[in-house]
Amino acid sequence: MSRAWIPATWAASKGFTAQLKKLIDGGLDVNELDELRWNPLLHAASEGRVASIELLLHAGADLKYLDSEGRSALYYASCFGHVEAVRILFDAGASNIASGKGGWTAFHGAANMGQCEVVNFMLAKKVDVNLADDNGKTPLYTAAKYDRLEVVRCLIRSGALVNAVDTDGQTPLFWACYWGHLEMAKLLIKSGAYVLKPDHFGRTVLHAASQGGRVDVVRLLLRTFLPLGGSAKADPLDRWGKSPLSDAAFAGHKAVVEELILAGCAVDLRDDKGRTPLQVAAGAGRSQVVGLLLRSGAAVDAEDIHGETPLQEAARHGRIDVVRSVVQTGLEDEEVRPKDVGRGLVEVPSPSHIEVLSILLKAGASSDHRNKSKRTALLLAAQTGDMAVASKLLEFGANVRLALPSGQTPADVAENRGDLMLARLLRTAEREANAADGVKVKEVKQEVQCDGDIDPRSLEEILAEREKELEDLTITRDEVAAESIKSEVVLEE
Repeated sequence: MSRAWIPATWAASKGFTAQLKKLIDGGLDVNELDELRWNPLLHAASEGRVASIELLLHAGADLKYLDSEGRSALYYASCFGHVEAVRILFDAGASNIASGKGGWTAFHGAANMGQCEVVNFMLAKKVDVNLADDNGKTPLYTAAKYDRLEVVRCLIRSGALVNAVDTDGQTPLFWACYWGHLEMAKLLIKSGAYVLKPDHFGRTVLHAASQGGRVDVVRLLLRTFLPLGGSAKADPLDRWGKSPLSDAAFAGHKAVVEELILAGCAVDLRDDKGRTPLQVAAGAGRSQVVGLLLRSGAAVDAEDIHGETPLQEAARHGRIDVVRSVVQTGLEDEEVRPKDVGRGLVEVPSPSHIEVLSILLKAGASSDHRNKSKRTALLLAAQTGDMAVASKLLEFGANVRLALPSGQTPADVAENRGDLMLARLLRTAEREANAADGVKVKEVKQEVQCDGDIDPRSLEEILAEREKELEDLTITRDEVAAESIKSEVVLEE
């Protein structure tokens, strides 16, 4: 016997009526609690021990006692489908008043567990079929959520309101759609459930099914939506401007995304933050959905209200496959220019995403691109102590002398952080850059001196012209690199 039991609760639970009667005759307190805070009547009711229930009731057991969860004997008998026990408790005076936390009744419990016999018995006892709990949920609501088809049929026949809403404005159909209960959704729609009415957050049943990834339910809803108002009905927006397509894209439900696109949903519809389905999918790393959206014509260079693109979103979160897909598609369609890839470069957050960094650099990203706070990727690496990122950037020719608005170079930043290893790397790169500049100046001076004609321009002007030539050469190298990465990706596929 478990230490949670006492003799009376053990006998009541197991249906040992003779032993229980002996205990009662010996002066047992029939409302004594075990370590679980259950009395003998709760144990007998939950197990459907009819004889024990009758014996305890005759001895004065408390029908109204609630356990630590606020549940009564009638509640447990109803949940577990013990219809004869329910009848005895009802006849003894038990009622369907709210007896649990949240205002749940025994009727809610029976509907939730799909106990048709108990539901029918209570309906015959004239229990209020539309009695709601503290959150506005009726027995029909919970039965629909848990796919109790027979119970829902009984409730609807008895007058249950199919469009009753809870405190969030959500109907039984909403949660049936979210959990993918196709036959339940069909039954509710056939019984008059609204398919277009949004909840208090502007979310429709199509949002629910799309977010849940329930492609069969999405097809059903689209067949219902489209005759009511065309493809525009497939693009309802919630309080945050999000469409069902955006929800499905974020969650990575490719099959649902495909169904919505085929139904005419706008692939570039923006939410209140200006983000398209492509951008939310890119940030979430949903590479298959990203590929589908790109093939369906989604704008690869779309910017949100902060001016950020899907590429930046993917780079920030280290989504390698997404970055590769967006870069390849963008360069092929000429919607992303090689120098624009640098916008994604400054979003690479840590050495763990070094592969993302490599993809962007090989695609021609400008390693000297500055973000809104005027920081280059190398300055950011110095600030965070990312040796691997700094080394990769220097390998691809990052300008080690580009400074913060305060004048601090990457080496200065690393030294101020006390990162001596990174500072040494950056100082060495500075010296090499300065030495290269010295050689360049010497070559120009010699060229001017050897020339028969005196060049009227200053040395600074001549050097500036050479810098422009080098810049043009760099752009050419970037374009070659971009073509190279496209070829590599195609070969990998």
